[in-house]
Amino acid sequence: MLRAVTRTTLANLLIQATSLLTGPLVARLLAPQGRGELAVVMVWPGILAGVGLLGVDTTLSRLSAQRPQDGARLRNAAVVTALVLGAAFAGLGYLALP
Repeated sequence: MLRAVTRTTLANLLIQATSLLTGPLVARLLAPQGRGELAVVMVWPGILAGVGLLGVDTTLSRLSAQRPQDGARLRNAAVVTALVLGAAFAGLGYLALP
């Protein structure tokens, strides 16, 4: 358990350190117009994914804790639901964004 926590913490620290280096570099290379476009590219997929999940992740966690014997069935249902919702929201995102 401690080993997994240590690995996760180190991975997160590496990601943050990389962000500290790449953030200013991207800002200087893209100029104001490019930064706005980058913001759209970075923010909107996260918003669409958050809305598109429609609580599937939270529901899966809760139901898995309540009914551990149904784990495989719940996981399969969540994957199918995520694929259907993902395709629908990807299509909406494609149509909505310039």
